Amino acid sequence: MEVAIRRMGFGPADGRATGRGARVKLHRQEPLNHCRPSVDYLFHSAARLYGAGVLALMMTGMGADGLGGARAVHEGGGVVLAQDEATSAVWGMPGRVAEAGIASAVLPLAAIADELKQRIKWSRAARRASGEQAVAAALEQREGMHELL
Repeated sequence: MEVAIRRMGFGPADGRATGRGARVKLHRQEPLNHCRPSVDYLFHSAARLYGAGVLALMMTGMGADGLGGARAVHEGGGVVLAQDEATSAVWGMPGRVAEAGIASAVLPLAAIADELKQRIKWSRAARRASGEQAVAAALEQREGMHELL
């Protein structure tokens, strides 16, 4: 499946997803953390491929699956959000992320969509600003070269 803006995909119940360039690969490897599917595979591959560009969301779930992958996202400069205990059916997975101190925010279910929208908006603005800075620097460098000629 191609990775695309405004598209969300879900893998089969007994498989897992990993990133490969601009594609998501579905496969059926051995369970990780006694889980299949395991969100750790997806988060680790996203962190490896996209680094600081990853926005990961850990929602209700049992156990510690996803903690290692969320840590990889965090250490790579990405953002990890977690659902709060009050609105989680089971606070295992988001609880482990929150307790590890790697969640940028721990949010109630009703606030997650707005937080995602806001962070995506900030990310786009930051990319535009860095692109504008790069263009300005290139123009400045070009003007400097003309002065030398």
